[in-house]
Amino acid sequence: MSAEWVQLGKGKKGLPVYYRKKEIYTMQWNEDHINLSECLVAAANFGGPIALTRDPKKLLRYKGTDTKQYIFVFSSSGKRISKFEWNSQLNKSLQYIGWTHDESLICVTEDAHVFVFDIFGKQLLQFGFVEEVKNAGILKVKHWETGVAILTKDFKIWVVSDLDAPFCEQFASMNISTLDFNDEQEIGMCILQPNVTASGDLEIIISVPQSPTVFIVTSEECHDVGLDNGPFPKICASPSGEALATFNESGSLWVVKSDFTDKHAEFDTNGSSNPPTQIAWCGEDSVCLYWEQLNNREGNISLLLMIGPNGDYSTFHYDTPIHLVTEIDGKNASSIKNIRSIKANLKPAVKACLEASANEFNSSLQKSLLRAASYGKSFCDDFDHSEFVSTCKTLRVMNAVRDPSIGIPITLEQYKRLTPKVLIDRLVNRMQHLLAYRICTYLKIKPNSVLVHWACSKVLSNEDDGIILESIDKKLSECEGIPFSSVASTAYSVGKKNLAIQLLEREERASEQVPLLLNMGETKNALRKAIISGETDLVYLVLLHMKKNMEVSHFFSIINEKGFRVARNLLVTYCKEQDIDFLKVFFHALDKQEEAAAMNVLESFAFEDEPQAHKKILNQAKELYNKKKDYQLDSKLCEEQIKLLQMQRDFDKNLPSPVFVGLSVGDTIYHCLLTGNKQSKRVKKEFQVSDKKYWWIKIAALSKLGKWNKLEKFSKKKSPIGYRPFVEACLQQKNKLEAAKYIPRVSDIWEKIELYVELQLFKEAMETAFAQKDPDMLRWIRTKTQHAQTKATIDDLLNKL
Repeated sequence: MSAEWVQLGKGKKGLPVYYRKKEIYTMQWNEDHINLSECLVAAANFGGPIALTRDPKKLLRYKGTDTKQYIFVFSSSGKRISKFEWNSQLNKSLQYIGWTHDESLICVTEDAHVFVFDIFGKQLLQFGFVEEVKNAGILKVKHWETGVAILTKDFKIWVVSDLDAPFCEQFASMNISTLDFNDEQEIGMCILQPNVTASGDLEIIISVPQSPTVFIVTSEECHDVGLDNGPFPKICASPSGEALATFNESGSLWVVKSDFTDKHAEFDTNGSSNPPTQIAWCGEDSVCLYWEQLNNREGNISLLLMIGPNGDYSTFHYDTPIHLVTEIDGKNASSIKNIRSIKANLKPAVKACLEASANEFNSSLQKSLLRAASYGKSFCDDFDHSEFVSTCKTLRVMNAVRDPSIGIPITLEQYKRLTPKVLIDRLVNRMQHLLAYRICTYLKIKPNSVLVHWACSKVLSNEDDGIILESIDKKLSECEGIPFSSVASTAYSVGKKNLAIQLLEREERASEQVPLLLNMGETKNALRKAIISGETDLVYLVLLHMKKNMEVSHFFSIINEKGFRVARNLLVTYCKEQDIDFLKVFFHALDKQEEAAAMNVLESFAFEDEPQAHKKILNQAKELYNKKKDYQLDSKLCEEQIKLLQMQRDFDKNLPSPVFVGLSVGDTIYHCLLTGNKQSKRVKKEFQVSDKKYWWIKIAALSKLGKWNKLEKFSKKKSPIGYRPFVEACLQQKNKLEAAKYIPRVSDIWEKIELYVELQLFKEAMETAFAQKDPDMLRWIRTKTQHAQTKATIDDLLNKL
């Protein structure tokens, strides 16, 4: 084991800093005759997949008979995940490939078209940069987790920040005149994501040939950092984005703060004439430089130079090409060192054993370290045993995905950063459903997403629908909250409509069932499900979909079927507010003339200012009512309404502004009295208003006008409604004196006493009650007064009874 460790100077505390070079896998891609030096290579971080395809810029000796270009996707162990043909119909060669944060493969062509594939070659997305990019030509392409940046040959930067919603944006200009540039000269370029920059904006670091400085470019501005030792053909950001490794044409490696305000380290490679093929970070502390196929006395070899934080370095030689991938961690041997140095302190020693085991790839050494930790913790009274259990669980998961058959060589730090959920998602995307499910079960994570993805992949198979459904039922029936709609949608997308319908029957949420049923053309079924759900919004969704997309006759025939009464009622409610014309057509089609007539009446209110239209609509309603025996009264009411409206318009002609149109018969009489119109009795007679109603109206009008003499004169006629309305009308106008005049004429004794009390006329109330020789009335009056003398008087009267 000791031979695997390399010392690179000393750390901050003066202790030696160690790095370990370990072969995790023997790559399994020999049968595909892979030569990295001939390929475009994209290796995803966090132990992700590796994509390879022939590099169109390199002249290669022709082999075999197949001239097609393929993209290969391998696991980190070299196990082939997929092989798919590059779309030769495009007639455009690939310029760049790279991985997104969710392990989707970005492919950029020489004419600035971007294609995104999943790891099995299914195209997820396609878009092109603006025509200006295509016309200028591409110099350099870089990508990050969610976007792509292109540097064109006229030194303009174009960016698509969000692949899910591609929008091409030009970044600030670098104001560089055309350089004498050739294709052999390299351009240094790297991306700093917004979460690591001080400005909070996406920053692009650029170094161009023949320019000694570096530019930091954002969408708003271009900042010249003012260096004089460039150009830098290689620039690479650390995993955190806090530092940059830059290599200049003089053969020096500069490690600087990402905003170039501080230089951390400098290393001279003794004037190397060629820049390295690759630069990559090993964690945050060391930088690796790789030169491919250097000539020396022993022949062509590849050189890897690893430079530590203090300028210490180590070299490694390879007889085959390699490819570097920056990862977030590069662990040193400090954990094992601690175990040996803290014998006197047991608890830290146990923690050190756990940390070392969690960072170890060798399962035998893991077990030894865990046994040591287990033994030591038994002597620690206050040791948190859950930490030991958690480490064991984490190791078990990491060991499972590290297996060469899976090929994800994830480290502890990567596992923590990635989270178990994302790791499970990545397994699912590789169709490793069983392992993903077992990890969910082991870590007590709901496996729903795993099962749904498995079910979707099952649906895509060529098996019989019945067998597929049986398999899905068997696996998913015991799980709660499974979104069967997602599986059904997949089935429908590949033409398995019957299977999709059956799967939707297992969906518990109507809000997911109904839209998909509509999409599949299962309108009647969708309406039935919406009604059963009791969700009004869903029923409206189906109704509006039917109204928009169906022939009217077909729509009406469905909505009139037995069992859809709720839907019919909701349709009527909606159309009353939004579409009266459609509702009238609906009622006509169903031979519901009385309902259509009612819609005409309702519609007529909107045309009160248009006499002819108003009259026409009401006449239509009248004719429709006439078609039904039971609605003759409604027909007559329409006729009377037409007559009333004509009369009201005649009344309004003599007024400065309209008052009458739209009023009821009673209100028309009331306003005739208020405005001095002499036609109130004519209206009464024309529309057969009863005497009682007329008296109520006239009393209200005279009291409103304050014509108390006329009111008193009117009261001398025999009232068909009694005299309490006179009292109340006066009180409504706050005239108690006038109100008191009419109380003696109220015939009901109790009403009379109540009115006296309301007007605080206790003397009259007592006299009336005493005259009736009713002690209950007197006692009730006594409860309504606070006056002591009044109460005493009532007591005397009670004694006299």
